[in-house]
Amino acid sequence: MISAPLNQTGNIPNERIRVRLFGFLDEFEQGNIPNEIELKSVFVNELGIRDAKSCRSEIEFLEEQIHTHDGDVEPMVSVLNGFVALTRYCRFLLFGLEEEEAEKEEMSSGSFNKQRTIKRLLSQEIGDMAITVPKDFCCSISLDLMEDPVTVSTGQTYDRSSILRWMEDGHCSCPKTGQMLTHTRLVQNRALRNLISIDFLYLCF
Repeated sequence: MISAPLNQTGNIPNERIRVRLFGFLDEFEQGNIPNEIELKSVFVNELGIRDAKSCRSEIEFLEEQIHTHDGDVEPMVSVLNGFVALTRYCRFLLFGLEEEEAEKEEMSSGSFNKQRTIKRLLSQEIGDMAITVPKDFCCSISLDLMEDPVTVSTGQTYDRSSILRWMEDGHCSCPKTGQMLTHTRLVQNRALRNLISIDFLYLCF
């Protein structure tokens, strides 16, 4: 887990894993897509993130860290934003869009229905011939693909135009968590923006 190698200062004690994670972020920053096998090696084999649910837990942990470090020096928030974006990308790449929904289906209807549900979803996607946008890349306010993702004081990320409109309407709380915003400063999430741009082009071509 990313939360395991992170210590209380937000650093990663395991130097080898730290170097590889920052290497992935550098590749995205340069507009390149990291090798899927290497991503799987780090996330699944070394960090123990083996399913979409684990990825979601890591994202929530990292968002809490962003909230905890709010007001700290900018590099810390940028690094945490980068890890959130990277984990979201790996959740989509390694475990697919529907794994969490399939797990819920399995709990209520058994593994047979899970397989049937997955086949139905795949058939629908193939039949529609449409590009499916990962929900982690969509703004929870507008439900559209984020063009300019920014992070608020609670650690949640929204599209800039949507959260600005939310604030202009007089809201002082985080739309997703309901927590009060300690300030209205918006931190550009460049890592997620790069991931969205790269992934969208990858899906299109």
